[in-house]
Amino acid sequence: MFLVHITVAYNSDKDLEKLFVNIGKQEEKTHFIICVDNSDIIYKDRNETICTKYNSIPTFTVEYYPLKSNYGSSAGFAIAMTIAYNAGADYIWLHDQDGYPLPGCLQNIRKYLANGPGILSPKILDERNNYLFVFHGNYNKYWSLIPVVLEEEFALAEVAGTAGLFIKRELIDKIGIYDYEHYFINNEDFDYCIRAGRHGFKVCVVRDALYYHPNKWGNVSQGKKKNFVRYFGDITLSKINNRSSSNINYYIKHCRYNFLISLIYSGLIVVIKKLCFRKINMLATIKCYISAISYRYFYKNDKMSINPVSYLA
Repeated sequence: MFLVHITVAYNSDKDLEKLFVNIGKQEEKTHFIICVDNSDIIYKDRNETICTKYNSIPTFTVEYYPLKSNYGSSAGFAIAMTIAYNAGADYIWLHDQDGYPLPGCLQNIRKYLANGPGILSPKILDERNNYLFVFHGNYNKYWSLIPVVLEEEFALAEVAGTAGLFIKRELIDKIGIYDYEHYFINNEDFDYCIRAGRHGFKVCVVRDALYYHPNKWGNVSQGKKKNFVRYFGDITLSKINNRSSSNINYYIKHCRYNFLISLIYSGLIVVIKKLCFRKINMLATIKCYISAISYRYFYKNDKMSINPVSYLA
């Protein structure tokens, strides 16, 4: 099995080195890592130093790819997935820069490779060893997300977050990489899982494969029903490096039953903010709504591809 680790760095050299240290604690004899860097220039220098340091270790092969600008996690992971796939990876292991696998994580994931799921996900723990439910979910009949409860050794989920996602080559053959066109950061991972499900691939959460991620959402370890995605949040268009916010696209694409209500509600939010003299690009927002609705009902091809060279510094 040729396994390639990928991560997208952004302005945190300490997190990147901690990730490399914990990849080194996995059972592999060699570690092939691709690091795509969205960071500001000062952190690019630090991150490249770390990658060079680990590349000098006999058991590590680290390929470092600085980007011209911050293209967001979606494009960063899309680029890294493409490079890993072209390198011949049988499996690609995605890592959040501020997370890392705990010892034995890979060993426990390996047990379920023969079952054929397209995506395997570890159990995500915070600094207090609480299970973070925000990373795995299933939809109820109203398309609200409810947490996955890991009572057995593994459980099926409809969506899972990037931290520790283990993706097989056959899935990339079928649907390609993360959707970097509609997403900048957040929800590109859930979207990928939904696209995988439409093509018959399963998402499997492995209870005994443990992965650390800081808790950024407050008290999310009680197992209560939660809407992981902020359906009624600020879904007006924002411009980040000339790319649009993903929220409206995600909401309409994946809320099968109540998207019209959310659309009306969102329209009111836009009007209220405009009346309060907030800077909102109305034309771009309308285009974003239309694009999202069109994609929700008329999508024809789930497969995404990217040309990494055009993004590299």
